[in-house]
Amino acid sequence: MLGAATHFVIVSSAVFILCVKLLGMLLKEEEVKAVASTRTCPECLETIRLGATRCKFCTAQIHGTIES
Repeated sequence: MLGAATHFVIVSSAVFILCVKLLGMLLKEEEVKAVASTRTCPECLETIRLGATRCKFCTAQIHGTIES
């Protein structure tokens, strides 16, 4: 009985840790994709798309390449 409970705790802990690591890697990849497709408006500091020529929050005209 005690051996089965110990085995269950060990296996469930391993599965939980594995799931958390996989989920963490997937979320990290999504963040990288989101960061690569956006930039910051120089006027209001809101996040806008890279291809935008005008900020949708403050309507400032966007010129050139702006680093995030």
